Amino acid sequence: MGLYVTYDCFTMSYSTFSAWRDFLADAIGKSCKPYSRSKDACLGIWDKPPEDMVDIILEHSDCDGIIQAKYLKPLADRLEEIVKIAEEQLNDRGDNYQYPYYHHNISITHQFINGLRKADIDGKDVEFM
Repeated sequence: MGLYVTYDCFTMSYSTFSAWRDFLADAIGKSCKPYSRSKDACLGIWDKPPEDMVDIILEHSDCDGIIQAKYLKPLADRLEEIVKIAEEQLNDRGDNYQYPYYHHNISITHQFINGLRKADIDGKDVEFM
C-alpha cells in the first residue's frame, strides 16, 4: 500500500513521499513542516495562495486531500525552479552527491510536474489517495 496522486503525479510509498518533500525543502533551504498550518491547508484547501507555492506540497497530508486546480500551473512552475536548483547543486558537488538520492528525487519531481500539467490542461484538481 502507498500513496497514489492522480494524473500519475506520484505512485510510491508514503515514506518516499516524505523523503521527496524533505528533498524539495532541502534544495531551497526550507524545512518541511507537514500539518503545521490548518487542517484545510493539510488537505490542500488554501483560501489564498501561499507565499511559496511549494508549501502546498511541504504542508500537505501524505494520504488525503487535493491540490486545487487553480494552483497546478504555479506549483508546476515552482517545482521546475526547484529542479534547476537541485541540478545545479548536484553539478556543484559532484555526480555522487547524496548518492542516488538527488537523481531519484529529481526524477520524482519531473513526474509530479508532468502530472500537474496534465491536470491543469483538464482543469481538474489533483487528488491524493
